[in-house]
Amino acid sequence: MPKERKRARNRNIGVVLLLALVFLLSVFAGVLLLRELRASEQSPVGRWRMELDLTDHARTCANLWLREAALGDRVDAGDALPRLSVGILLTLDADGRWSRSVDRASYDAAAAAAVRAAGASLQELLALRLADSGRSTAGGAEALFRSATGMSPAEYLSRHGPQLLTPLAELEGRFNGGGSYTASDGRLSLDGRQFSFALADGMLILSDAGGSEVYRHA
Repeated sequence: MPKERKRARNRNIGVVLLLALVFLLSVFAGVLLLRELRASEQSPVGRWRMELDLTDHARTCANLWLREAALGDRVDAGDALPRLSVGILLTLDADGRWSRSVDRASYDAAAAAAVRAAGASLQELLALRLADSGRSTAGGAEALFRSATGMSPAEYLSRHGPQLLTPLAELEGRFNGGGSYTASDGRLSLDGRQFSFALADGMLILSDAGGSEVYRHA
């Protein structure tokens, strides 16, 4: 009987030790999984897009040009301008390579929209000047302008108007590039340029002394 009790006690101890080992292995596996998930959540790998807003820049350029003409201070180009944005594409590959470029199609679209809006503002200015001079505007300011120049206000501005957007070459010089990167502990290094980064709701936010850049999954 004592031997049986001893064997039973030894079996119980063995079961307890086995359960303790299984528990410790489960905890260890859980910690590893949690670390892996956190590392995955904080990985900036992917294709990202930032919308660079150039609306205010275009408004300033258009208004400066309009104000060179009589009554130009009575027209605000911002009234006709839509939001003008240019896409900046950032790719961070899993192998530690990165590239960034200006989306030229979005630049061309924004430039065309800016010219159309500035053309509407020019037409408004022409109507004001005609009314101020006492001339009839029954035929419309655009018709008179086309008769005088052979072009619509927008066509005229596309050929002879001011540069409304930041020049493409300037944007490409600022944003285009590529090379190698490292990312860890909320720090991102793009060929030596240091950023802090954060990921939230499908966004990648890069920050340095010059400000912040907000990208979304492309």
